[in-house]
Amino acid sequence: MPTRSARRAPCRLAGQGSVEFILVMPVLLAFLFAIGSFAMLSYQNTVIQHSLATLADSLPAGWQERDRDELVRDLVCSGTDLERDRLTVTNAKVKATTSGVVNDGDSIANELGASTLRTETRRVTVEADVAYEYNDPLSLGRKTVLTRRVSHSYTTYTDWEVL
Repeated sequence: MPTRSARRAPCRLAGQGSVEFILVMPVLLAFLFAIGSFAMLSYQNTVIQHSLATLADSLPAGWQERDRDELVRDLVCSGTDLERDRLTVTNAKVKATTSGVVNDGDSIANELGASTLRTETRRVTVEADVAYEYNDPLSLGRKTVLTRRVSHSYTTYTDWEVL
């Protein structure tokens, strides 16, 4: 009489899948939350660096009478969530230049029935060294100081005159 093979079909224990799921899921969730947290912290660091590298698009009203350091502090903090008391401004300079050019745009002057065109432009250049101190979570909560040299030019007046 032929004997049956001694092989047995693999038996599945009841609840084995649930136990495996319970053991693996916390590790997977911790890994996913770590990736998300690192991405958020990197994004915040990038926002701070960008905010320090740029100034506002327009000068505030009454900029001529303002303290230069305070003017630059306002221009850096405008439109950002940087804390003003953590921002240090040094070597702030505001320089106004006027340029008047004759014969600039003669083709336009010819179309208007004249021979020359004079233009006048006044520009204000703002420069400063800025430093921002914050608690950087990527470096385990130690204070980090980012320093930048910022500069931006603003056109405050433009005039054209056909001669």
